[in-house]
Amino acid sequence: MIKNFYKTILLYFHTLKFLKLQQIIYKFKYIIFIRIIKKFPKKYYFYIMKRIDSKVNNSFAFDSFIYKNNKKKFDKVIRNEFEFLNLSFNFVSAIDWKKNQLFNKNKLWKFNLNYQEYLVDIAYLYNKTEDEKYLEFIIGNIKSWIRANDLSVANYDDDNCNAYVVSNR
Repeated sequence: MIKNFYKTILLYFHTLKFLKLQQIIYKFKYIIFIRIIKKFPKKYYFYIMKRIDSKVNNSFAFDSFIYKNNKKKFDKVIRNEFEFLNLSFNFVSAIDWKKNQLFNKNKLWKFNLNYQEYLVDIAYLYNKTEDEKYLEFIIGNIKSWIRANDLSVANYDDDNCNAYVVSNR
C-alpha cells in the first residue's frame, strides 16, 4: 500500500517538474473555478448571460459584406443580374443553374452563383425594410435551385454538389 502511494507521488513529481509555474497556477485556478460552478450553477449561468448580453449583443451589428447599404446592387440581384469575378451576367427570367455556355468558360463563376451568399444580403435587406419582394426572391431562388438540382435524376450536375460549394452554401 505504501509502495503504491510512493510510486504515485513519484509519478506526479516527474510529471509536474516539467510544468511551468504559470501552468500550475492556472490548473489550481481551474480546479477552484469548477468547484465554484458546481456549488453555484445558477449564479454562474447569470454571470455568463450578463457578460454575453453586455459584450456580444450590444456591440454586434450585422452589416452586409458585399452589398453594404447599396440598394441598387440588391435590386440587380432581384432582377437576376449577377456579377462575380468581374464577370456580369443577366439571366433574363429565371436563373438557369446549368447554363453551359456561361459555365464552361468559368467554373469558379458557377461555384460563386451556387454558394448563394447573395441571399444573406437579400435577407438582411428584407429584415431592414420588410419588403415582401426580397422574401419572395429568397424563397423562389431556393426552390428554383432545388428543382434544377434534383439528386434523384441520373444526370444531375455534380459541380453543384461539389464538396466545397456545399460547405459554403
